[in-house]
Amino acid sequence: MLNDRCSFLNHKLLINPYLIFKRTMSDLVVKASVKESIEEMNVASDFYEALDEEVAELIEDAARRAEENDRKTVQPRDL
Repeated sequence: MLNDRCSFLNHKLLINPYLIFKRTMSDLVVKASVKESIEEMNVASDFYEALDEEVAELIEDAARRAEENDRKTVQPRDL
């Protein structure tokens, strides 16, 4: 059932990028990937929350720019 819910949320995300904020913030950043990218350093537990907030803000801004340009597709130029 949880996988069905995640699939539903991912499908909704493709339709409307603003719905990403209905997902939990921990879904935006994969902790293991962050640790791998800076393997020689430790990562404070509150770093992930701050990083999630920054990523969420980038996504929100990019979605807004795409919408302002009458597009339904968020593109790299929107970052």
